[in-house]
Amino acid sequence: MVTAMVATALTIAGPVTPASACSCVPFEDVLQMNLPAAAFIGEVVDEGAVVSDGFGGAQVALLYEVETVYHGDVPSQVVVRTSADTGGGCGLGFRGRTAVLAYIEDGEALSTSICSAVPLDQDDGGTRALLEQAFGPGSTPTPVDGVDLGSSDRGLPVGLLVGAGAFALALAGSSVLLFRRHD
Repeated sequence: MVTAMVATALTIAGPVTPASACSCVPFEDVLQMNLPAAAFIGEVVDEGAVVSDGFGGAQVALLYEVETVYHGDVPSQVVVRTSADTGGGCGLGFRGRTAVLAYIEDGEALSTSICSAVPLDQDDGGTRALLEQAFGPGSTPTPVDGVDLGSSDRGLPVGLLVGAGAFALALAGSSVLLFRRHD
């Protein structure tokens, strides 16, 4: 009887999905926590297609036209990945002038989130002052011509590599068992 009630309740409620929420500390605290690979002010000028991140989520590549560099070797155009989920996945939902702290992901691609980026459309200069306090005066980015949005995907996603490795191990293990049984 109890099992039937639980089954009925689950059928009515629908599938249960994990809860997710994006909770961020203030930008000035983010600056103190982890040294980013890059810190800059720029504006999104193009957006790539949404692609799987290999872990059940999705990412999008954003092409920034960089105005000022505060930290790292940042060219005048740079591709930065973010979650395609602008809700609980903490992806960037804004596209205007933005102060960005970008971190290395998958060994070489830059990545950011809503917790490490600040839209500057209504900023009174406080964010720029925080960047200057943390990294010193900004500089002009190194000029580059025509960065390709696909350049953010130089490495294979970690999830794909782990999955392929697990498959290869399972295949090898089953082959050993199969050959042992025939001996």
